[in-house]
Amino acid sequence: MRMEREKPLPLMAFLGCALTVVSLLVVLGTSLYLAHQTSGVYRSQPLANLAGTVLLVLGIVLMVMGFQRAK
Repeated sequence: MRMEREKPLPLMAFLGCALTVVSLLVVLGTSLYLAHQTSGVYRSQPLANLAGTVLLVLGIVLMVMGFQRAK
């Protein structure tokens, strides 16, 4: 019995997966950093959420494009 070789994960799909995971860390890091810079935690939350959302959407788009090219 001979095993078939699988195609490697495309670069765009890999970058999309990495950005999706990193987006959560960006939200946490930005929120904590800005909370110490400003007087309140809640003032920094919208900016942290916006940065995380942008990275999350970009990561999902790159994943979809990368997986479509792999087909």
